[in-house]
Amino acid sequence: MATESSSGVRRKPHILFLGANNIHRTLMAEAYLRKLGSDIIDVKSAGLASERTDPRTMEVLREDGIDLGHPSPALINSDLLTWADLIITIAAHDERLNAPIPNGAREKQWTIASPLDPEEGEDELDAFRRVRNDVKRRVQQLVNSMRLSAR
Repeated sequence: MATESSSGVRRKPHILFLGANNIHRTLMAEAYLRKLGSDIIDVKSAGLASERTDPRTMEVLREDGIDLGHPSPALINSDLLTWADLIITIAAHDERLNAPIPNGAREKQWTIASPLDPEEGEDELDAFRRVRNDVKRRVQQLVNSMRLSAR
């Protein structure tokens, strides 16, 4: 699913993961898309608000072989919005993100629980692992779908 640039050259599609902040689910999604699909997709992530990266996010990603180093959470801006071909907003069922989606970009919504809301009997790190696994599964499905459509 390559996209044509203004110069007529085919390029990889640009996917932006957007969340309330860029410290948990969006960072996970960007990390997995880089790992699983960087040969066919360019990816970035951003948040509507700026916060510090949660160390538990980094810990559960390292458990699965991904080391992001010291990421600096990105704040959404007009350049990122116009860069994106597909904007995937990630929010819990009770969260609503009001991000301006530019003309020409498609939007998808992924409803994924916040790792800050553990299920009953679940410790906080297990909540992060559960969310990580959900994000990874969705990203793998996205990559598989894009590989199939590129055939």
